Amino acid sequence: MSWNEKIQPNAIAILSGSVKKQGARWVSTALTAKDDEYGAPGQQLRIEAAVLLAHKYPHALLVLSGGRGYESHDMMQPLLSEVMRDELLERGIMEPRIFLEKGSNSTFQQMEAIQKMLIDRTWKRVLIVTNRWHVPRVEAIIATRFPVMNGNVKIIGAEETLLNDSPEKWKSAIDEAYRSEFLKRRIAHEEEGIRQIRNGSYHYR
Repeated sequence: MSWNEKIQPNAIAILSGSVKKQGARWVSTALTAKDDEYGAPGQQLRIEAAVLLAHKYPHALLVLSGGRGYESHDMMQPLLSEVMRDELLERGIMEPRIFLEKGSNSTFQQMEAIQKMLIDRTWKRVLIVTNRWHVPRVEAIIATRFPVMNGNVKIIGAEETLLNDSPEKWKSAIDEAYRSEFLKRRIAHEEEGIRQIRNGSYHYR
């Protein structure tokens, strides 16, 4: 099935990355070397992109996917999906549009949950939002383990959504991040994961 931008998706699934403690509250990580230390960086960009997509597709359900996450060792940390929900509410998204998927702690588990919802709810079109550096591995996991979703989902990088909307606001920071050593290392790690997915040695968890 070809993807027509003018047709409303049934849902927009935002994959969680990582969170950090900022004062008394928990917030999404930025796409910076400092926030890379907390785990997957760039969840903040996913939230900003989700707001734009929510306005573009006003009838789509926003599925926030993420439990506590494997990197978390702080039992006081809220669920990743809960942090994302709070940030979307702060940005004016109405709560009835939001669904929390609280059980997944990895990309593979997120795809399991999204596929189950797609089948159970007979969805035909789901947008999956993550970061640019993460998109190729998500695509590889779907291609090898979730063929039911092929043709029914589109994976997009938050960075591209933001750049298409406001390049003057986002281009400099995003370009700087993708020139940085921390993100080059993370992309190399992602590429190794893709090689393992394709040769059958990848450890799914």
